[in-house]
Amino acid sequence: MFQNMKLGTKLILTFMSIATTTLILGVMGYHGTVRSEASINEVGAVRLPGIETVLKMQVELESLVGGMRTLLNPDNTREVRQEQYDHIAKTRERYGQARTLYETLSHTHEEVQEWSEFLRILPEWVGANDEILRLCHELDEMDILNPTALLAELQTFRGDHLELEMKVAGLILSGEAFPAIDDPSACRFGKWLAQFSTRNPHLQSITRAAHQQHSRFHETARTICDRMQAGKREECEQLFATAMQPAAQEVSHNLEQLIAQAAQAEKLQTRIADLAMGRTRQLQAQAFQRLDNVVRINHDLAAQAVDGARAQSTFQTTLSLIATIVGVVLAVVLGMVMTRAITRPIHRIITGLTTGSEQVASAAGQVSAASQSLAEGATEQAAGLEETSSSLEEMSSMTKQNADNAQQANTLASEARKAADTGAESMTRMSRAINDIQKSSDETAKIIKVIDEIAFQTNLLALNAAVEAARAGEAGKGFAVVAEEVRNLAMRSAEAAKNTASMIEESVKNAKNGVDIAAEVGKVLDEIVQSIGKTTNLVGEIAAASQEQAQGIDQVNTSVSQMDKVTQQNAANAEESASASEELSNQAESMNEIVGELIALVGGATAKNTNRRDSRPARRTVPKQAKERPLRPSDGTWHKIAAGKANRQTIPLGPENADLNEFNT
Repeated sequence: MFQNMKLGTKLILTFMSIATTTLILGVMGYHGTVRSEASINEVGAVRLPGIETVLKMQVELESLVGGMRTLLNPDNTREVRQEQYDHIAKTRERYGQARTLYETLSHTHEEVQEWSEFLRILPEWVGANDEILRLCHELDEMDILNPTALLAELQTFRGDHLELEMKVAGLILSGEAFPAIDDPSACRFGKWLAQFSTRNPHLQSITRAAHQQHSRFHETARTICDRMQAGKREECEQLFATAMQPAAQEVSHNLEQLIAQAAQAEKLQTRIADLAMGRTRQLQAQAFQRLDNVVRINHDLAAQAVDGARAQSTFQTTLSLIATIVGVVLAVVLGMVMTRAITRPIHRIITGLTTGSEQVASAAGQVSAASQSLAEGATEQAAGLEETSSSLEEMSSMTKQNADNAQQANTLASEARKAADTGAESMTRMSRAINDIQKSSDETAKIIKVIDEIAFQTNLLALNAAVEAARAGEAGKGFAVVAEEVRNLAMRSAEAAKNTASMIEESVKNAKNGVDIAAEVGKVLDEIVQSIGKTTNLVGEIAAASQEQAQGIDQVNTSVSQMDKVTQQNAANAEESASASEELSNQAESMNEIVGELIALVGGATAKNTNRRDSRPARRTVPKQAKERPLRPSDGTWHKIAAGKANRQTIPLGPENADLNEFNT
């Protein structure tokens, strides 16, 4: 089947095979570039921003939780509490910005489910925090920030005044003297009233009334002591009953009002603590668990994208190498097959023509030695030039094709270099993003240290409170229980801070590992860019060399055409001395069969059959100069050769053999 094909069909199939191989290589390279770009975009534009924004939300929420817990500290001043309110508001604002940015990114189905669960928990958690803040503002309006300590002090103040009242009664009844306090501001309650300040109007009215009655109480006690020394007992009894006891009752009533206010504040503070440590803490843990799941999902997807990019790169490298080897082998094999398919029949034809020429030369003994030598040389030179011209045309076509392919390869190499530069730039941006993540992790670790220090200070405060409760005796038992609970909470906070610190240290290590891996990938991309640059230069040099070869072959082809003209002129010079004998007709038939094989090679089997029907040469009128001597049938053929037309008229070819005509020229 391959032998019956036209020469042009064979060449077209060969070049189409090479073009198909080149197309496959280009498609595989483009596919690999698209896949790599998709993986880089998945990691750099989706997963890493997703992890960053979620971690930022976690940091802001942790900061918000820290502010809420700070509000639970009864030792905070009003300024500190206001700072925490402002801090919570700013933290919520930053969290909202991070949440908006995260929701603009694309998400997987599993990530959407976790985020939906987080959004389901979030309103309840926010509502609980808002309730805590509302109660904290209500506590601020009462202006009793440490109600437990105030209750203990007020109980002490009441005991001090009951003791003083009992001493004055004992003085009146039994004359038992005691050192009286003549300055109302010298006792503990008086000192407390002198330094106590509040923005609560109700407490202000109570303290003003208490201050007046307290001063009256101490002044009456001082007067009774002085008059008892003067022996005015009845007057002292009257003062005790009409002045001191009513003043004591008023002071006790004021203390009871203050105690009631402090108890209400303590109840409100207990409600805040229960809400913060109960349902709010559970919602907080659930919300953080969902955010951790979102981070884990994004981290896993980023790792999968990186692994996929690496696998795709390895696959593309191996496949490109195999395809290149196959393409080279295919080109070499096709070249060898085409060369052998063309040269073998031509060699057989040349051998047959040479043999026929020798037989024609021996049969044409009537021709002179000089004319015979000239005719044989012209015939051999014409055959050689035909073969040379055919080979040069084939080489010229293949060289031009190679030049075009080299130019296309140069263009593809330039595009690959641009794509590699873009990949290296994207990897640099990814490295900067990972460095930012590491910095954020370091800042988070510092915050955990601060939380640990706060827990330690809380523990110390709880110990001090327990000591003071122990000193207070029976009245401080309740406060001792509260102090013990505060201490337990401080220890649990310290333990949680340690656990969180260890987790953040592990996150910092992972971020650092990611930085190192990104740096390695950046180096590899730089090496790829350099290699592609070298390849581009080499392909450019190959294209230039192929272009120069094509120009050189065109010049050689022109020279061969000129030589062909000279050969035809030489054959014309032998016209008068060339005559053929009748024996040449048999050899002409043999040569026609050989030429038929050449036609079959160039035009196919159909052209060969057509040529057999039209291959009989037409009779030609004998020239005038030959009428004096009769010419044999073969003499006409030699006259035609001398006239430069024998190669077209002796073997007539139809239109379907245009390829052979072009081949002969």
